[in-house]
Amino acid sequence: MLLVTPFAASCQIFATAVPAPLSPELEREVGACWQEAQSGGRTLFNGAMLSLRERHADQLICEVTEYRRWWAQTRHPDLFTELGIRPLAVCGLLLCADGLIVGRRSTEVTQDPGCWELAPSGGIAAECVDATGRVDWRRQLLEELREELGITATPLAPISALCLIEDDESRVVDIGIVLETALTAAEILGCHAGQGSDEYSSVQVVAQEHWPRLLSDTRLAAVSKALLGYYLQQPAA
Repeated sequence: MLLVTPFAASCQIFATAVPAPLSPELEREVGACWQEAQSGGRTLFNGAMLSLRERHADQLICEVTEYRRWWAQTRHPDLFTELGIRPLAVCGLLLCADGLIVGRRSTEVTQDPGCWELAPSGGIAAECVDATGRVDWRRQLLEELREELGITATPLAPISALCLIEDDESRVVDIGIVLETALTAAEILGCHAGQGSDEYSSVQVVAQEHWPRLLSDTRLAAVSKALLGYYLQQPAA
């Protein structure tokens, strides 16, 4: 089940600097799960990621954790009791004059393979935490824009966070964000073809008149559906 709530413009996000240590027993369990994953032919990287710990009206408090811990929790959901990982991510609704951008996720990815989703999207990395502990979610969004769609140095209207989308099954918390680009549909597709990653097997620009149909499409990832639905409920500017 997804819970969608407004994201206050004044809300700030902070994170601790280092992952909290695990008990020896829990470390062994996480390590065994990670070793099993690596021996299965997957190429996984144990990067640092953010996990939401506290949520207040004007502040989110996170901690830095390891991807391998998150992987273990996804494979053994009962570990949430001890690990308590709630990954913080960004989900962008990218608009251009021709519509909104969706990407079809590769069948090789671990989450929502083969589904369509709003792009750019992705987990917030520890590199987005500055020396004071403040988290720059815009930096992650722009990095996803570059990595996934190959879009760099393009004029963007002011980027605004619209909502928080909390998934009580996956435990992921997405910041739903709206951004606009001056690029045309053809230019966006060209950027993806030339410099985008293979995370999306294909990218499409959906004209506004087709958004209701997209919203009802069972192939659209749940978080993307929640963000698009919430966006369409907002009063016209």
